Amino acid sequence: MTMITCHALDAVSGHHAAGLRVRLMLVRDNETDRELLFDLATDEGGRLHVPVDLGPAAADGDRCEICFELGAYVACQHPDRSGGPARMQALVIRFSPDQHATRLHFPVSITPASASVLMLALAE
Repeated sequence: MTMITCHALDAVSGHHAAGLRVRLMLVRDNETDRELLFDLATDEGGRLHVPVDLGPAAADGDRCEICFELGAYVACQHPDRSGGPARMQALVIRFSPDQHATRLHFPVSITPASASVLMLALAE
């Protein structure tokens, strides 16, 4: 089992990004075959902790996509700043699972017009 964790911060308010929707998809070779592994929201501390079995995906050479739904979060938390076509709707990271990682951690910083993320693969 691999623990998928994230800690999301709202860089505008300086608070945790509670309620940020996060989805993890398994993407197979043909790009159209996708399996939803989870669809959850961050807790009050802007955190998410989900155990996921990524072993078969890593062995088969499949990839994963983690999607942070920024548009809905910003529209709810910062309605005065959420308009306009230049605003980000989602941050999607596609990665190959690491067979040796017991934890994948995604710290995310969010503003209405940008986001930054780091992916840490940890073997604990």
